[in-house]
Amino acid sequence: MYEGHSVRRGSLIVVCPASVPEEVSSTLSPESLTVRDGDVRYVVSDFGRTASASRYSQISTLLADGYNAPLSTGKWIIGGTFWYYSAMESGYPMTPSWYPSDTSDPAFDADLYAWKNNLLDCVWMASRDYTPTYTDGEERSWRPSYVYASTEAWNAVTSVEVLDCPSGGMKHKPVKVTLKY
Repeated sequence: MYEGHSVRRGSLIVVCPASVPEEVSSTLSPESLTVRDGDVRYVVSDFGRTASASRYSQISTLLADGYNAPLSTGKWIIGGTFWYYSAMESGYPMTPSWYPSDTSDPAFDADLYAWKNNLLDCVWMASRDYTPTYTDGEERSWRPSYVYASTEAWNAVTSVEVLDCPSGGMKHKPVKVTLKY
């Protein structure tokens, strides 16, 4: 689709339609890829669905490897499939009864850590509601996929969309974030 305008490492890919992004780093635990395109750094990661890993330690490691590293500046967009719950999506009329309701629940620790580090949840900031992007094939639908923006990057966001129809056998609805340059 955008031949020559992407960086791919394993199952992670960053696509930039205007220019070839520059790879900054990649890590294995958690698996992540960081690229820079102009003054924006994009970090994509997949924490895996296994319940044995601590989501809090995974997000803190991910942020320490780039966003929170000394001298890291600029706009940051951090996203991927993190497999935890959004504290901000608790308490809405459409929020299912099984979803944790107490924001002190450890299920929210990783999400709250991102917010405490001045990263804004783009999907929630745009929808201000419970917004599922994945269904487990049974009764549960929730949003394990996140896109966070640093304050500086959020100021450049022009739209956030959860695309309705996954294509090509995708299990997750993609999240499209558009930035102005």
